[in-house]
Amino acid sequence: MAPLSTLPQFADLMVNVSHRPILSVGIGTLLTMVLQSSSATIGIL
Repeated sequence: MAPLSTLPQFADLMVNVSHRPILSVGIGTLLTMVLQSSSATIGIL
């Protein structure tokens, strides 16, 4: 998260999403799916 914290677009996204809990859960789920699939792919190789 350190590289992302310096991006103003990311900070704006986090502030906007914080007002919509359902959207926050959806984005969190999507990011988790992407990261987990990347980890699984690297583990298989």
